[in-house]
Amino acid sequence: MKQLGKYQILDTIGKGAMGAVYKGRDEVIDRIVAIKVIHPHLLEDGSGGDLQARFQQEAKAAARCLHPNIVTIFDFGVNDQVPFMVMEYVEGLDLKSLLRMSGAVSVAQSIEIILQVLDALSYAHGSGVVHRDIKPANIMVLDSGAVKVADFGVARIDSSELTNAGDMVGTPNYMSPEALRGAVVDARSDLYAVALVLLELITGKRPTTGFVDQEAIVEQMVSAGIEERSRNVFIELFTKSLQPKAEKRYQSAVEFMMALKKIAPDRATVDDGKDDLAATIVATRRTMAAKAPAAESGPSTAQTSLTFEPNLLGVLERSLASYIGPLSSVLVRRQTTGSTSIDQLINDLAKHIPNEKERAEFLAKVKADRTITLNTTFGGTTAGTSASSGAASRGEPLQLDQSRLAHIVAQLAFYLGPMAPVVVKKMLKKADSEAHLIKLLVEKIPSESERSAFLRKVG
Repeated sequence: MKQLGKYQILDTIGKGAMGAVYKGRDEVIDRIVAIKVIHPHLLEDGSGGDLQARFQQEAKAAARCLHPNIVTIFDFGVNDQVPFMVMEYVEGLDLKSLLRMSGAVSVAQSIEIILQVLDALSYAHGSGVVHRDIKPANIMVLDSGAVKVADFGVARIDSSELTNAGDMVGTPNYMSPEALRGAVVDARSDLYAVALVLLELITGKRPTTGFVDQEAIVEQMVSAGIEERSRNVFIELFTKSLQPKAEKRYQSAVEFMMALKKIAPDRATVDDGKDDLAATIVATRRTMAAKAPAAESGPSTAQTSLTFEPNLLGVLERSLASYIGPLSSVLVRRQTTGSTSIDQLINDLAKHIPNEKERAEFLAKVKADRTITLNTTFGGTTAGTSASSGAASRGEPLQLDQSRLAHIVAQLAFYLGPMAPVVVKKMLKKADSEAHLIKLLVEKIPSESERSAFLRKVG
């Protein structure tokens, strides 16, 4: 693609399952912009109507929020039946990339980032917009040290009817308890997500779904090496901001900001914090640029840990918690590093149970758990195995090649959202072949046109 309306396409910034973002130039006023588009194939046969409506809502939501800490929307249009959104082009790094490169961020810089995010949300909430998907990937830090909140793709506008009670939208690891229940959310749900992002910034560890236990929060900070003085000042803030009930949390972004400023390190001026943050971002981007050529030279042969499916880890956390209490969540996340199989992970976790009888009971229980068995074939531990042919063994879920299964889940997620992995796991227990699995999954998609589109995509 070289042209999109009056916009010249200069380069590709990034691509994903839903669409792409390009660097472009407004030829009328000679301005560099970012252009976001939906993949055309997702709109075929009228099956992308809801997606297009949400895409347009993203533009409307962001356009309401003209604020220095929110990515500005310049234009929205449709070219050859493909909708596109024109945004402010920013040079910087999203927090997900920053965390991946540097691990934990200093306390001072973490606070600086979150204060700017809260300033942005205060304005958005005052404009009747709830973001609903605050997470590191949607927070940009510019080379100047300024922070920008982006991607209002699932935002709710006060007058919108696109989202009803029962809809679950957002990213589960950063969703509030009420959002996970599918309840209608308000500004306080955004603030819950902000607290989780802050916790991840200062500890370098991603939160788990529903992660609110005070003892586990302290343990996460201890394991991250945060000094006792800092832990003590943060614990009150996290305890309040991560309350399961919204009415017990901070009730506004301004209230959250005031609490955070009380524990912020002293700064001579506001610009001091931005300058320090800017230096980190520039240095990190230089490091990434230097590593890029090495990455392009070929894949690493070093042994790496497996990435276990989140639902599996949740089951293990709950099983372990009955023996050692709230610290189970911390131990599960810590033990996944270096584990090369589900059996190794389970055995390593069992070592933390001091009583021999209880340890044996834990091992017997989790190894007999059908959820554990299912995740062993679903969560990344059977990569390279071929798809099973014929009926699945009696009592065993159907086994498919990991990459093929991941593709099926990804395509189903477009129609069913975060519930797609759960639905696939259930259907794996019933299916006796891949064709049977696909047939069962198709039945879960309510729209006939969407069913046809799903079948084409999974092949």
